[in-house]
Amino acid sequence: ADEKFDSHGRSYTTGGKNDQKAMVTKMVRAAVENDIYIILDWHIESSSGYTNEAKEFFAWAAQEFGQTHNVIFEIWNEPTGSMDAVKQHADQVIPVIRKYSDNLILVGSPGWSSQPDACANAGISDKNYGCTLHFYAATHRMGDGGYNKAAESAMGKGVPVFATEWGTVN
Repeated sequence: ADEKFDSHGRSYTTGGKNDQKAMVTKMVRAAVENDIYIILDWHIESSSGYTNEAKEFFAWAAQEFGQTHNVIFEIWNEPTGSMDAVKQHADQVIPVIRKYSDNLILVGSPGWSSQPDACANAGISDKNYGCTLHFYAATHRMGDGGYNKAAESAMGKGVPVFATEWGTVN
């Protein structure tokens, strides 16, 4: 069974909805004031995307900030299950966002967002989405062909790849 991250009730899925909404509001305002982009990230490292909760969150977020050009929506940051599960999640969450916003939507992939090619091949139909890639230089060597090939394959299908996590250490 999937574990919920926050045992202290601060996460969106464990009773901290109002705290999370207040934090997101504060961060979006700061991004706008500083003329930078912000990714509203549904960060669930799980084989379940908590789709009902995600739909509720993104309905609020898109209604509140969907016309704010600085905002990017990432609907499931680090899936650990199948791409079929991610696609089913995307097929339910993306239309909720699209009711209020045309902003960029990012979709994760299995293996903690390491398979943008699987994302690009999933059949997600949206006019403004990209697939995510997480990259850490110390452990995810681009030159070994895996990450490069996955990103190039996705981009070869016309789907952008966006690195939503990256680092230089493991």
